[in-house]
Amino acid sequence: MATDPTVVGGEFIGPDGPVELQGAPTRVRLSGAAADAGTGRRLWEVSEALTGVSFPVTAS
Repeated sequence: MATDPTVVGGEFIGPDGPVELQGAPTRVRLSGAAADAGTGRRLWEVSEALTGVSFPVTAS
């Protein structure tokens, strides 16, 4: 499903089972924590530090 051409930016794919822990892929809602800009920025910074790979981030 994640490669389905009908999936657009901003949509999220996850399991359809109880509490989205297992199951078939389906569109799921984004949690508030996942949408937090500060958390995303920190995750990006830590990922760059741990991998040694840096990518420029551009606003979309």
